[in-house]
Amino acid sequence: MIQLELQSELKRRLENTFQDVFFNDLAGNRVPLNVYEQNLPKKQSEEEEFFPFVIVKLLEAEKKKEKEPYITSVGFVIGTVDSDVYNQGYRDTANIINRIIENLEKQPIVKGQFTLSGPLKWVLHEEDTGSYYFGAVEASFETPELNRVDLEAMI
Repeated sequence: MIQLELQSELKRRLENTFQDVFFNDLAGNRVPLNVYEQNLPKKQSEEEEFFPFVIVKLLEAEKKKEKEPYITSVGFVIGTVDSDVYNQGYRDTANIINRIIENLEKQPIVKGQFTLSGPLKWVLHEEDTGSYYFGAVEASFETPELNRVDLEAMI
């Protein structure tokens, strides 16, 4: 499935983008950002934490007409943690959102075959979730069209 290549390449790009950037974990230590594809891994113990994280999620794809490319929607789900009494953890989430958008706008072609198309959307989660802060970015990409092999045999 060609969209899996898009997802893997976006994960790799985010790992490179955030390789020297650190965020708080639940204990207040500065740690690197974890990047996952589609879901968080299953916890191996109760103490295991995945914060801070970005999940690169394939959301949906649509092809409106035969000669048009698929448009694949990708979501970037962001989770950060900050137990400071001033409740400023949303700032880390907002910074991650900004870096993702900046990366996509500066390099709109992914792996030479996927092109950013349509608007970029982002949101910060508004509900009180204690020390946990969440946000998301949604982006759409044109994905290459597959060649029909049944027609090639007729030519």
